[in-house]
Amino acid sequence: MRKSLRMLGLIISFSLIMSMGYSVTFKTTLQQSKVFATEDANLGLVLKNDGARSLSDVLISVNLPQALGGQRNYTVKSIPAGSTYDRTVQIVTNDNTPIGNYTINSTLRYGGETIEYPNVVLEIAEFPLTIAYQFRKDSMKAGEENALVINVKNTADQELTNLDVSLDYPGGFITNMSRDLFFSRMDPRLELRQEFVFLAPADANGDYHIGITVAFKDWDGKSHSLTRYAKIYVAGSPGLSWLETLITIIIIILIGLILLGYAK
Repeated sequence: MRKSLRMLGLIISFSLIMSMGYSVTFKTTLQQSKVFATEDANLGLVLKNDGARSLSDVLISVNLPQALGGQRNYTVKSIPAGSTYDRTVQIVTNDNTPIGNYTINSTLRYGGETIEYPNVVLEIAEFPLTIAYQFRKDSMKAGEENALVINVKNTADQELTNLDVSLDYPGGFITNMSRDLFFSRMDPRLELRQEFVFLAPADANGDYHIGITVAFKDWDGKSHSLTRYAKIYVAGSPGLSWLETLITIIIIILIGLILLGYAK
């Protein structure tokens, strides 16, 4: 009987000690398991302190491949018992990001412990649409007409839907045609060409950017968009130089003196 009581006491003591220790739950979740190159992905981090003591100086390391930006470290100064820390890590891709599957793993360090967590895999796929553009004239004068020629091509082997091409002109630019072009469907390998005519304002001078946004839905019904900026130089109306201004003033003075002479 006495031996059983001693054993029960040890169990209770051990349970109390464990309840005073550290215990955490850590999860990483990709909000998108697949993105097209040039699109961003989001990795969610959730850290919960399940123990009875506050945690301090917890280091979270997200080990991203170099093509996705490399390792990122986040230090959590304090997490009270029962509390949760969460964060969203943005993963940026661009035109030059190699296509393929990328393994992402995470490491947690706290209280002298280092724990590695299961990997998640992000697929980077080739963007299924290309945008090419050029101006009818590479440069123009204030008040002149020009046109932006846009070519959009479905480079995938599957159909795209709800294709919407929209232009965002700088302030003061004028156009008498629609700034949007919509197609309910776009067949595989199909290329579309459209010319958008516009006028530069009379007081324009310098470099200007026209935004080109193409939005569409892929074969899985997911929405995507891509934006590019076309730059055009507009030469302002020529003004008088300082010499021309001085000569003009002298001429006006001479004319005034001549008129005063006749008046006498």
